[in-house]
Amino acid sequence: MSILQKRLFVVVFIFLVSMTGFHFVYGEKDVQKEIEEARIKRLVEERNFPELIKIGKSAVPGLLEIVFREDLSGKIRVEAIQALGEIRDESAVAALIEVLHDKYFYVRRCAALALKKIGYKSAVPALIEALRDKDYGVRIYAAEAIGEIGDKSAVPALMQTLRWEQEWGVGKRAAEVLGKMGDKSLVPALLEILQLQWEDSNSPGYAAIALGEIGDKSALPRLIETLKHENFAVRTEVAFAIGKIGDKSAVPALIEALMDKDYMVRSKVAWALGKTRDSSAVPALIQSLRGEVYIPVRSNVVWALGEIGDKSAVPGLIEGLKDENSEIRRDAAQSLGKIGDKSAIPALTETLKDEDWDVQRAAAEALEKIRGKSAVPALQKKR
Repeated sequence: MSILQKRLFVVVFIFLVSMTGFHFVYGEKDVQKEIEEARIKRLVEERNFPELIKIGKSAVPGLLEIVFREDLSGKIRVEAIQALGEIRDESAVAALIEVLHDKYFYVRRCAALALKKIGYKSAVPALIEALRDKDYGVRIYAAEAIGEIGDKSAVPALMQTLRWEQEWGVGKRAAEVLGKMGDKSLVPALLEILQLQWEDSNSPGYAAIALGEIGDKSALPRLIETLKHENFAVRTEVAFAIGKIGDKSAVPALIEALMDKDYMVRSKVAWALGKTRDSSAVPALIQSLRGEVYIPVRSNVVWALGEIGDKSAVPGLIEGLKDENSEIRRDAAQSLGKIGDKSAIPALTETLKDEDWDVQRAAAEALEKIRGKSAVPALQKKR
């Protein structure tokens, strides 16, 4: 090639580059990749997590770089972990598993939550290990993550959590996870835990939660026995479990438990009686309504009477319309509406004059259900 030809080639090359930019040399895709990488780098430096979340998978490496920089504040590292959870990309799982061993408990908590959102089974072994973390919050979020993923390989570890865990929140989460798996083959092992009588042990309560979620009626005899457990928290969860199963065979034991010394137990027992929808419970519930001091118990009693729907409850509920607490008066009106007996119309009409607007509204809606005619316009006119 002559000197003249070489010069001409250079001139043509420069012209083409000036007209097409780097697209001529690198290609369109390469240029876009460089632009995107530069943008991600800038966003990482700015800690612009909302924009990095929008980018998605391509932002994961930059976010992981922040997560593992211990010179940064915990707040920034946590925000990066939260962003990884929002992106929900599997490529972050291995790194987040490593973060479950971070020296800061709040970082480990966030890692467990992120793994819950991402939801890949490859994280389950590490989450099982995290069930033994020294921080109760990490243990709670690890249990939740296992529940979200739904891997039954975690069942033995969750059962061990029910047996030994002392923090109520952790044991309760583990029990809920086991219960939602719905595996009736777990019932015998859960019944064994239900019978534990260690002092101050919450384990029977955890077992009751799981049994209530599973809903197997074969557990009822043991649950009924455990209504007499020394720990009030256990009795409360047992009553709730019996209510979730909802079998009428438990009614006599529940009626007896309406006299429990702890108001939280009595409240759950009243709710459980409502779930059975057995009219034989009405007299005991009416008696409880008249003699009960605690509002949460009275509220559940009134609700239960409405759920049972027996007309013999109407006089007692009419008394409830005059309760000193406005929530009870409102609930009584709602229950009368559910029952639908016309003998309640005069009392409900009088309740339209109640000093509390929510009570008035509940009475108006109850009258509408009973009469098939709205009392709301008249109520609005009165106001």
